[in-house]
Amino acid sequence: MCGKGHAINGHGDRECTRVCVKLGANYALVASRGLFILKGHEAELDEYAGEKVIVTGAVNGNIVRVDYVAPVDSGHDTASFDVK
Repeated sequence: MCGKGHAINGHGDRECTRVCVKLGANYALVASRGLFILKGHEAELDEYAGEKVIVTGAVNGNIVRVDYVAPVDSGHDTASFDVK
């Protein structure tokens, strides 16, 4: 619902994301190539809501069927990624 920004003031990225999902929105990944809707692995997506993550999965248009999600650690370059 919010896209790259968060419209629910005062909650921060994590809580805003969770509120939006409870209101019917999907988890999404905002990347340099656009916004991707994430499907699957909802427990992990909720755990890392509002954080920078690594996501792998099958992409169809702007939908990603998530195979794997994990937080970004200091050993990863967050400025580049491959969408396959």
